[in-house]
Amino acid sequence: MSFAVIPKYRNVVDKKTIEKIKAMSKEHLALVSKIEYLEADVDRLTIITQALWELMQNKIGIKESELINLVEEIDLRDGKLDGKMSKPPQKCSKCKQSVSVKTNVCFYCGHKEVS
Repeated sequence: MSFAVIPKYRNVVDKKTIEKIKAMSKEHLALVSKIEYLEADVDRLTIITQALWELMQNKIGIKESELINLVEEIDLRDGKLDGKMSKPPQKCSKCKQSVSVKTNVCFYCGHKEVS
């Protein structure tokens, strides 16, 4: 009975690949850190919101239905009931058409608005 000898190959990784992996690891750690910060911020804001709500209920007597109605009204200010407060598009000072919220550039004439 004979055995085939299977050569063992090592994974050869070049220096560029190693540097890319290190950079990705650093980016990953930075993103994890940012997520942890945002989660802590959300937790802190949730506690503050709850405290303010309880103060309003206890000191002023505001009903939950009033709060729900106001939240919906504020949410609809941008034209969409989506749980977000979006900045409505502004009008171009030159042609009065819509300006991109992200770039402040008019979709129609290309004029850049100054914030």
